[in-house]
Formats: sequence, C-alpha cells, structure tokens
Amino acid sequence: NAWMARVARYFTYCLNGVFFESFHLDQVCNAVLTQKPNQVKLHEAMLFLLHARPKDLTQKWELKELKQLLLDPELFEKYDFNNHALQAFLEFGWLARQLKAPKQEEKMSLEFTQFLCALLVLPEASIDLKAAICRTITWASSGQLHMALLVPTLSSVLKQRNIFLKTCATVTLVNMTKCHEPVKDVLTRMDAQATLVEHLGIPDDDLIYYTLMLTTSLSRTTAQRLALQKCGAVEELVHLLQMTYSESKDHLLAELASSVGQLCNEEDIRSSMAEAKVFRRLMSLYTDYPCSSRLRAKLMFAIRQFCTAGSSTSESLRDDVAPILPQVIEELSELVQSSQPFDTLDDDQTDWLVSSVLLLYTLAIDRTLLEEMRDPELQFKETLLKLRFSPLKELDVTRERIIELWELLRGDAEAR
Repeated sequence: NAWMARVARYFTYCLNGVFFESFHLDQVCNAVLTQKPNQVKLHEAMLFLLHARPKDLTQKWELKELKQLLLDPELFEKYDFNNHALQAFLEFGWLARQLKAPKQEEKMSLEFTQFLCALLVLPEASIDLKAAICRTITWASSGQLHMALLVPTLSSVLKQRNIFLKTCATVTLVNMTKCHEPVKDVLTRMDAQATLVEHLGIPDDDLIYYTLMLTTSLSRTTAQRLALQKCGAVEELVHLLQMTYSESKDHLLAELASSVGQLCNEEDIRSSMAEAKVFRRLMSLYTDYPCSSRLRAKLMFAIRQFCTAGSSTSESLRDDVAPILPQVIEELSELVQSSQPFDTLDDDQTDWLVSSVLLLYTLAIDRTLLEEMRDPELQFKETLLKLRFSPLKELDVTRERIIELWELLRGDAEAR
C-alpha cells in the first residue's frame, strides 16, 4: 500500500515536466476527450495520482470521487493526499471542476472554499500547496468571496511559523481588503493588528513590505488606528523608518511613509511621532535621498499629514518645511512644463503630481510660505495655470485646491 502511494507520487513527478517537455500535467488536467471510455480512464488516472488513501497503511487505496470523500467529516483526520498532485490539480483548475460550480458572481464555490480552508490549516499539507491556495484566493478576490470562512483561516495562517507562508497569506489579505471593504472590519475584530506589529519586527523585506500595505489598509478609521497604536505599531514604524537606508528599498520606504501618514490622522500619534523625530527623518529622505516618483509622493503625503491645520505642533512643523518648498515647486514645474503629455504619465507620476498639489495647498495656510510661493523666480503661477487646464482639474481631490491655490497666489483670497 505504501508502494502504491510512492508510485502515485513518482508518476506525478514524471508528468510535471521532468521527463516530457511536450507533455505536462497541465495538458492532462485540461485534456478534451470525445469518447466516454477515454474520459473515464483519464479521470481514474487523475484520482490515482491524487491518491487520497487512509492513513492506516494496512488498508488499500480505493478509487473514490472527491465529492464522495468530502462527505466524510473526518476526511483530513483519516486520509492522506499526494501533496504534489493536489497542488498541480489546484493550479491547473482540475480540482475546482470536481466540486460544485461557483455562482455567477463568484470565482470559488462555497464547497471549494471550505475544502481550501481545511487544507490551509492542515499540518500535513505542504508549504508549496498552501502557497498555491493563497494564490488561488488572491485570483478569486475580484469576485464575491465567502469571507466568513476565508478571513479567519488566513488570519490563522499569519500566525504560523513559516515566513514564506506568512508572506503569502499577507499578500492574499492585501488583495482582499482592496476588493472587499468588510474584510478590514473582520480583521479588526479578530485583533489582526497585533499579528501585523509582530511581523514588522521580523527581518524579512517581503513580509515587512506586504505587512505595511495591510497596515495602511487597516488604518482608515479612528478605531483601527487606535488599535494599531495599542499594539505598538507606532514604535515599530519609527524603528523601521530610522533603520531603512538602502536605495534598493524604495518600495519599502514608500509603504512605510504611507503607513506613517495614515496613522498621523490621530493627533496624539502625530505628536508622539514628531517627538520621535519622524518628521525630521521624512524631510531628510526627501532632500538627501534619490527617491522614485512613488516614494516622493508618499513622503509628501506623510509630511503633509504633520502640517495639517488644527494640530498643536503643525505651525512649527510648517516652518521646518520651508527649506524644501523651492525644491517641491521646481520639481513640480519641471514635470508640468516638460513636453511629456499628461495622459502618458504613469500612476506613480500622477500620484506625485497630486501629492505635490495637496502639500502646497496645505502649506499655503502659512502666510510666510505663501509669500515664498509668490516668488517670481519659482514661476509657480505659470505652473498652476497649466495645471488648471490639465487632467488634474477633473480629479475631485485636486480640482478645488488648484483653483484656491491660484486665487491665493493672485492675492484674490484671504488666508484660510
């Protein structure tokens, strides 16, 4: 019986591109046969490769349909699977076709979701199989999901020890939160913030990067931000910001700045970060670091959050921004005055433009900074005039601000 299981694993190994370059499991899983006897034989061969058999090796393997096996509530306690075949059948779509078809708005049926969730928490399931399951859920995130099953299961995967698996689960949750707002509320109720803060302390760039993305997604409301603060997220972010220097980590610094800026919506968090010299670090990154468009946009967002009106420390911090004001305006002017059409700008460049406008709008609260913006040498009026007739005038976030900035520079409006 153990020999038969080894044979199933060996055949799977051979068919997975090892011996036959022109014949692969993908072709087997998606073969279209016209004659019924051939379809039956192929299906039986697939079930043999899957080799769902009792853990008790004194019992023989029996040909059983997957649907039939799922009727047993103790399936995963009683049976072993060929992990390699199960992963291949999942990735090539064969596994999903053996179960109930999804509804029109779904990409994964309830039955298939239940099966995947059970595999994710199964100790015998391989790391590669669990990673493949995470990728499948990520792919299905654009459709309707059974979140009551998926979110708790993925949250439990976050707590497993394998760093690669933690990263895969985090990526999946990032995609789910982008497509499904309720996922954020479920994660908050499950105290996922504590796990995320723990991950920020693990020295793995990929895990930290996607954890920062998820942290930003889970900091949209006051309750979420306070939960992160309670778990020690502020201290971890401050530590990361002070320790991250490499130019190869632009993407990580951008997400870090985004998380910092989002948390700064809370006055006490903003004050504690200012005391921890976070603002000074953001400023030094902007002036001294060869930033990408995305990183510049995120740094300007975080800096603007510290300078927002109504903060007890905002006035003094706005004064500290004065040294970079000419640089912000000059870089904005260079991009606007360039021959590159606005409709050819990529998303990062557009975000950079938007962030520049929003930062300058916030700084114009200060009369001294407003006078500096009026300096003819900066040619900020000409830049704003071009922006008024650019695609940015169509965006809700910039339309009114560009007009108000224009009026302030002309002196036709009183300081806000």
